[in-house]
Amino acid sequence: MTSGAETTPEPLRNEDLADVHRELVSLSAALDRAIDEAPDAATVRRLTAQIAALNVRITAVGRQLFATRSAEIAAAARDIHDSIPEVERALADLASLDDALSGLTAVLGIVDKAVGIANSAG
Repeated sequence: MTSGAETTPEPLRNEDLADVHRELVSLSAALDRAIDEAPDAATVRRLTAQIAALNVRITAVGRQLFATRSAEIAAAARDIHDSIPEVERALADLASLDDALSGLTAVLGIVDKAVGIANSAG
């Protein structure tokens, strides 16, 4: 017997944002691993500051996982996906830390754009 009340179907998970979320978590882990190779305390501070900034974005994307899919979100997700390998390559050589952190700053800007789009899409 049913109660007569209709249930609203759950919105579909936005797979573009789910992919971004997974990639950002992986990038955070790569930054964490780079701490083990850091030559000095200043480098560790720079890396942990970037991990903190990245974790804010991971949380923001996680909160938008059920936002309506759109071409704008998909495009931003592709931009994020395309930008991350450059950061990871630079992290592999801590001598390129400035390049890695510059690349990460660019990725964070794209993430902010994607979250803004998702937030306005509902």
